[in-house]
Amino acid sequence: MSKKRKSKLWAAWVWLLTGVLHSFYLLVKSIAGLSGFIFSKAYKAGKQAAMEKYAEAVYRPVTVEKKLAGDLAEFEKKLSSKSTIGLILGARGSGKSALGMRILENMAAKGRKVCAMGFDGSALPGWIRPVNGVDEIPNGYFVLVDEGGILFSSRSS
Repeated sequence: MSKKRKSKLWAAWVWLLTGVLHSFYLLVKSIAGLSGFIFSKAYKAGKQAAMEKYAEAVYRPVTVEKKLAGDLAEFEKKLSSKSTIGLILGARGSGKSALGMRILENMAAKGRKVCAMGFDGSALPGWIRPVNGVDEIPNGYFVLVDEGGILFSSRSS
């Protein structure tokens, strides 16, 4: 191989390596900046403001996206009974937790006491009582259990 060709090949490698290292540097710098923001006072103040915004449960009717069968009013009436167990099924990211929270909020707005299991208690509004286990659920409470497959797996039950 000629000396000129080796020089060009070496220059190409140096250029490529420099680009990769620069990209890695930018990635690390952006992650460090993001983590600095997450632990900043501005982030914490924004999170606190969001929590205060949802300090009270507000009733908002569930809207029908696609009607399969049944009556929505009858569904809400059935949820209000004292001994109903409901199950929300769906793929990851399909909105199961969001729907559960909406139902929980509607129950609280109608005067039911509510609690949730499987959530970080510091992230829940004040009107939801966080619980860590079934034995902590008071009688008469409407309960939302999230990630029940992990909390109650057959290996740990």
